[in-house]
Amino acid sequence: MRASHLISLLFVGFMLPTACATSTEIEQSWRAPTLPHGQLTNVVTFVESKSPSIRRGTEDQLAARLQRDGIRAVPAYAVIPDDQANDRDKAIATIRAAGFDGVVSMRFLGADQKLVSYPSLYDYWGPGWGYGYYYGGYDVYPETIVRISISAYALPSNALVWSAVSKSTDPDSLNDLIDSTTKVAARALQKEQVIASPTLSAQR
Repeated sequence: MRASHLISLLFVGFMLPTACATSTEIEQSWRAPTLPHGQLTNVVTFVESKSPSIRRGTEDQLAARLQRDGIRAVPAYAVIPDDQANDRDKAIATIRAAGFDGVVSMRFLGADQKLVSYPSLYDYWGPGWGYGYYYGGYDVYPETIVRISISAYALPSNALVWSAVSKSTDPDSLNDLIDSTTKVAARALQKEQVIASPTLSAQR
């Protein structure tokens, strides 16, 4: 998929059917050195997007990923009224009043495309298979890289306690990109002990 086309999907909101899983990983991350293990146990998932449908769908998926592991997580649209969506102070006040202790957010950073080359199949097998002359060479393919920022904030201080950048290679569709990124984000948040279920947090 071309980078420019994928960017248009993220902002316009057109969803393509998922055909195959993409490769997503955490490219870099930072964790506040003073953050207690499993400090966040009741969070709101928030996604920055110009498309309401993409924002809600991604918030739902990220919350669902965390809920599967016993984390209390609710999509922001279910907590913040529409008239507060663009008012940061009011939105944070509403989240605090509802008893949440943190926010996990995702934001699209950009998509880049480059050409990558691999030894051609004929070059790999060589001339020994009897298919004529051996010239050698490379096959060239376009590769799309999409990066998304993932951050965790602690309430009531609003302090950034964890931040990461995910890297997805050749996502087949927007659905595929969202699914793989929310999966990696949820896994990283727990692996680095930023969030925890209320039961595990109480045992520490």
